[in-house]
Amino acid sequence: MNMRTMSSPDAATSFWTFIVFSVFIQNIILCIECSNLPIDILCPQKCSCDRRLSTVNCNNANYRDAPPDLPSGTSKLILDGNLLHRLTNESLSRLTGVIYLSLRNCSITDVEDKGFSHLSESLRFLWMSNNPLKVRPPKFLVHLRKLVVLDLSGTGITAYPTVLRNLVQLRRVILKHNPISNFPTSLTIRTVETLILSDTLIRTLPEYSENAAKYPNLRNLSLKANGIRELKDHSFLLFPKLASLDLSLNHLRDVPPLAFKSKSLKIINLYNSKFQLDQENWNIFYQTPYIQRINMGFCRIECGNLTRSAFHNLHSLRDLDLSGTHLSSFSRIFTNLSNIVKLRLSSNLISTLMKEDFDGIAESLRELNVSSGRLSTVNHDSLPLKVWKNLRVVDFSDNRFLCDCDFIWLRHWLTRANASRVKVSRWNKYYCQTAKGQMSMLQLESPSDSECFQDPLSNDPCLVIIILLTLLIWITASSASAVHRFRWHLRYWYFLKAAKEKKISERYRAQKEYDFFAFDAFVGYSRSDSNWVITQLLPRLEEECNLRLCIHERDWLPGRDIAENILESIDNSRKTLLIVSNAFALSPWCHFELTMAQTRLMEEDRDSLVLILLEEIADCNLTPRLQIQMQRRTYIEWTKQSNVGQQLFWANLKHALAKPSHSLMNASPSTELLM
Repeated sequence: MNMRTMSSPDAATSFWTFIVFSVFIQNIILCIECSNLPIDILCPQKCSCDRRLSTVNCNNANYRDAPPDLPSGTSKLILDGNLLHRLTNESLSRLTGVIYLSLRNCSITDVEDKGFSHLSESLRFLWMSNNPLKVRPPKFLVHLRKLVVLDLSGTGITAYPTVLRNLVQLRRVILKHNPISNFPTSLTIRTVETLILSDTLIRTLPEYSENAAKYPNLRNLSLKANGIRELKDHSFLLFPKLASLDLSLNHLRDVPPLAFKSKSLKIINLYNSKFQLDQENWNIFYQTPYIQRINMGFCRIECGNLTRSAFHNLHSLRDLDLSGTHLSSFSRIFTNLSNIVKLRLSSNLISTLMKEDFDGIAESLRELNVSSGRLSTVNHDSLPLKVWKNLRVVDFSDNRFLCDCDFIWLRHWLTRANASRVKVSRWNKYYCQTAKGQMSMLQLESPSDSECFQDPLSNDPCLVIIILLTLLIWITASSASAVHRFRWHLRYWYFLKAAKEKKISERYRAQKEYDFFAFDAFVGYSRSDSNWVITQLLPRLEEECNLRLCIHERDWLPGRDIAENILESIDNSRKTLLIVSNAFALSPWCHFELTMAQTRLMEEDRDSLVLILLEEIADCNLTPRLQIQMQRRTYIEWTKQSNVGQQLFWANLKHALAKPSHSLMNASPSTELLM
């Protein structure tokens, strides 16, 4: 009967169900154990990883090939600064799931045609700048059909790689610092949205024609620092969606009226491009009606002033930079620019501000910079009242102000504004010149308020209330900040006073017996060093030498104040053993332990402090208190390099713990410490 029952289908089904369930449970346990492994164990040597092990940084790790033991979930890999030299077809075969790969400054000279073939389905971002590639054109890119961003800056390529036209998802291409002499016009690049060709050998741009290859989706183009001398009419119609154009640091001499013709262009950067704006090319922006930002900083305006026609029709303009353009006046050029938010006029020849010149932008202007110029006075009539009320960022610094009542007015306005809503840039760069030719700072009373008309706002009760409230808030915030900053000093003095009131030192001096102490040593250390304490220190001293050690993870009572636990542990221990490391130097509680140990040493005249240097302390982490202790006391240094060195370390540590504390008649510990 039993045999027939065991051989029945139901019994077989139950048996296999049990087997499957057991395997399932074992797999779950295995996964849990693997997830609890420290990151340092799963992360490749000489690399750093994030908590999810998705980002692996092996920067300057002296690798000659891709790390062989990458975590399976790695999606971002940084290998910058390694000496890879040559990538074979199998060099990157283990990186099948990587999305982001950085190979900057890796001295790569050769890449086999299928060097990136294993990444064809995953790689989206590839950074290979500053590698002296000898493979031209770089055919190895043809397999990266999912690539979105490519950086080949400083690789020595001489032309736009034709293989890129097959990468249908490519959006951003960076080719700066390369000897590229011709703008790529032989092929249509349909998907690229950002193209950076800065610091190349491109000197001219192609002429527009109906049959010319176009860039239908290009939105951002950088031709910075290329030595371009001339532009041609309609040059940028090759890019029907172009929104941002950077021509800064070039040598533009000839810019025809229709050079910037575009209905999509929103940003033009001509900073320090040697461009000259004169009577012949006032209307170069006339065909860019939707422009929002123009940077003409340190270009040259030859005629010395501007007329309305210079920026006519730019109703969308929000940000205008005319710094360093030799501008002396700008009569009514902002009449049609009703949306200007940021205006920079620094480093010019402007000597006077007239509020009529700002009428067109009084409602919109929020940031104004007229620094480093020739202004001698700024008063309430220099700008419209709406501008004074709406400004959020202002800079009149480094001008030639006179120490007169107008300067007093400016000083009061800046002080009130800076205390409320306005950011006053470079506050310490406001000076005025006295009648004797001396320079006076903005904060000084030169002239005094009594020498000028009283500011009508000075008696405003609302202003007085605001200032008093601001002062009260400042005092409260400063007090809170001081308490927070010196909280450890306050804790120290509080517990020092408590210890004195309890006469702890007298209790220690009255004891004659060695066994009075509950512990032979209290061990102070950072949580980051707990592994070394548990695996190295405790077995050596407790198991081999029969010492009683007090460590916070095991011997402290839960629920008590940490400071009380520290104080009681030091009091109940014959020695205080501090494990000094970079983590120790950065821990406020470890500093508190050091401070209390020093207090005990000074008050009781007992040489009870022992220092162990677990690793070299970085200068930036070395506090003055810790530095003094390490200079005045002999510390015991741990080493990982030599077995002989470790044996000497343990011998010195045993001797230090066996040594009786000065001026305390304690019995010596057992001779096992010295064996």
